[in-house]
Amino acid sequence: ILAAASATVGDLRFLDNQKYADEVSKLVDHPMPIVRRNLVSTIRNYITTFPDDERNVVTRLWLDGDEVVCSRVRELLIRMEEVDPDRFGEQIGKISTEDNNSLRSLWEAMNVRNPVRTESWIKWLTGDGPPPATTPQKPVVEGPQTNIEVEMPQLSDALDTLDGANE
Repeated sequence: ILAAASATVGDLRFLDNQKYADEVSKLVDHPMPIVRRNLVSTIRNYITTFPDDERNVVTRLWLDGDEVVCSRVRELLIRMEEVDPDRFGEQIGKISTEDNNSLRSLWEAMNVRNPVRTESWIKWLTGDGPPPATTPQKPVVEGPQTNIEVEMPQLSDALDTLDGANE
């Protein structure tokens, strides 16, 4: 039951973003590994909604110690580095502050893809150079982000439409 509940925690974001973030933050520290493993699937949505990650969810998951969790977060970080280097820099900065040595597995994976860029990130992190990349254009969020923000039609209007009365 815990595994199922943790796998669907992401659905809370459609109802209440703050409640969603609070539950994600709470589940990061859950004692059962399956709960933390299932949680990783919603982290992309979490980080998009809360780019500053004030709750340090990504850092706490990275430092979790569970190899499955770490490998999933590593893939998320690698993808983040490709599409949003600014956010990636913020995240690795937070992780480095907590445990700089924990980034070794990330650097190894990134080094296979692009050794020069990986070395540039390491130098940036130690203050020996500029960030190797910046996010060219921040994504613009348009329109309602939850069902609560959408103006719903009156029930009578919707029924009339279904009955064909509005034609």
